[in-house]
Amino acid sequence: MTLFVFVAFSFGKSARCNEMVALMIHIPSAVVSIFISAAAPNKASIGATNGIAQVAVSVMRAVGPAAVNSAYSLSIEEHIMGGYFAYWVMVAVVGLTLRVGYLLPKNLWRE
Repeated sequence: MTLFVFVAFSFGKSARCNEMVALMIHIPSAVVSIFISAAAPNKASIGATNGIAQVAVSVMRAVGPAAVNSAYSLSIEEHIMGGYFAYWVMVAVVGLTLRVGYLLPKNLWRE
């Protein structure tokens, strides 16, 4: 994911840049979809599992930016960590995400 960010910065404004950004968004989404499908206990509950995952993603997309904006405002007003508290919160969330991602199974389906 980090390399995708550097790739996005390496292209100028062009149609190719838009294609790269679209590719960077769709590849991780496809990987997550594979893990969600593999997490279903049986074939009949794949739709329910996908629905629960979509609800969780929607909640995080609503709560995440609001939480970071609040942390940024708090750090500026109260001078917490020199105004960089929001950035440390984001680094902590990335670290937690990497830890959880490390715990994901290496083989998705049993033979």
